[in-house]
Parts: sequence; structure tokens; C-alpha cells
Amino acid sequence: MLQLPASWPIVGGPLTLNALVYGLCTALALTTAIIVGTTIYAALDGFEILRLIPPGFSSVAVAVALAGTIFPSAVRAFHDIREAQTIRGIPSTQSIRLSWLLSSMLHHGFTYALALAETLECRGYGRMRPSWKEYSALGCLLCGTLGLILGLLGTNGVVTGIAVGLVLLGLSLFVILIWPRILQLPWNRPHRLSLAMTILSLSILWGTLLLQPQILQYSTYPTLTLPPLALYPTLAAALLALPTLTIGTGYGNY
Repeated sequence: MLQLPASWPIVGGPLTLNALVYGLCTALALTTAIIVGTTIYAALDGFEILRLIPPGFSSVAVAVALAGTIFPSAVRAFHDIREAQTIRGIPSTQSIRLSWLLSSMLHHGFTYALALAETLECRGYGRMRPSWKEYSALGCLLCGTLGLILGLLGTNGVVTGIAVGLVLLGLSLFVILIWPRILQLPWNRPHRLSLAMTILSLSILWGTLLLQPQILQYSTYPTLTLPPLALYPTLAAALLALPTLTIGTGYGNY
């Protein structure tokens, strides 16, 4: 398409249509992951999810929950400190304002960490050791996640399929541990339909990875061609959209 200066890092050299399509596919995959994560975060109740965590995973659950609040807390602290500096008439020199800002944010972080540690200590978090079932679920999830990363990096469909199987096994063990708490949640018809379609869709994709992994692989090199429209992945994607048909049918909020 055009020739960029070879001295430019990463993007220097010839720009081909194959590379452009490859970049668009990668951007589409990342955008899809962000949309899925945002949708899950907006749809799930964080407090209900924390209550579902087994006692042995309380430390991990609290650490993950706090990690998700670090960036918003830092942003709020930044704005509060900037406002306090302006009110108190701190000199507007950039270096002075930056030093005051960093020291104030560091003090705020230590204060917050100490208060949080004392609160968790008083409430006895992290005192229960995980059982062997919880260790098994965690081990399957960790090994499956590692294998999934290696399989995707090496474009090995069999390794990816086995890794997905380990992740699903770990999730199944985890669901068995928290099944009594899951039954206490409100389950209406759209919820049950969404869960069933998700499990069926994941099963189809998992079977495709194990039996026909080449269907899910697409490369723009060496020749740019249209990707084939495979039946099973298309069916799996369509099943995820099926629960939207229940919206507005009087079965409660979806």
C-alpha cells in the first residue's frame, strides 16, 4: 500500500493490506474482550459475587476486589489533593506542585492501607485455610490459564482445547463448592436461559477446539482471503444472542 521510513520502530517498512487486516482483526478481538468485561461488570452485583466465594478463598477474593478499586481510589485522591492544594495557595510551579502531590498521595495510600489492614484483621480475614477441594479448583484454574496462554501464543489448537478443559473443570469444582449459595440467588427464566445457552455455547467451542481446531484459526498471511464461515462457531455465537428474545416478556429485569 505504501512505504514507511525504515527508521520508524515497529511500524517502519512496507505497509501491506495483509498487515492492515491483521491489525484490524487484533483490534476487533481486544474491543470484544473489553465490551464483554464491561458488560459482565455492569450486570453482576459485586457484593453477591463476594458472598459466593468459599471461606478458603476469602483472602484471594478480597485482594482481587481491592485491586479493582485501586485506580478509582487513586483518581479520587488525585483530584482531592489538587483541590486542597489550590485552596491552600500552594505555589503553582510545576515541580513544587508535583512534589507536594506525590507526597500527599503516598501518605494517603499508606493511611488507606493501614486502615484496611486493621479492618480485615479485626474481621478475621485470611484465617481459614483452603480445603483440598478448593486447592484442586484453584490448581485447575491456574494450570488451565497458563496452558491457554501458551496455546494461544503457539497457535496450538489441541493445547488450547486441553487448557480450556482444565479451566472448565476448575470452574465446575468451584461451582460445586458454592452450589448451596448459588441456589439462594434469584433465578428467573431469562437467568436460567442465559446460563444454559452459555454452557451450551462453551461446550460447542470446546469440542471444536479439540476436534477441529483449524476452523477457529485465521491468518492473513501469506495470502489474504476471506475466513470460512464454519457452522459450529457460528451456532455457538448465535446461542449467546438467544436470551435477548426474552427481554420484555414479563419475567423480570434481564
